[in-house]
Amino acid sequence: MTALIKTMDEAVRFANAAAQSGYFQDATDTAQAMVKIAYGMDLGMSPVAALSGVHIVKGKPCLSAT
Repeated sequence: MTALIKTMDEAVRFANAAAQSGYFQDATDTAQAMVKIAYGMDLGMSPVAALSGVHIVKGKPCLSAT
């Protein structure tokens, strides 16, 4: 995990805050945000980069074209 997130509890708290912020349209609840964060972190992305750069298309996580 990154310096920002070191434990699963911290990841859940961060995902919850991200979902509640309303800044990530396709992560409207904690579970959706967690999937995007976990997928991105597996690829070496920070949590915020994952929330911005991972999209769920037909139920599958995909990287943004940008």
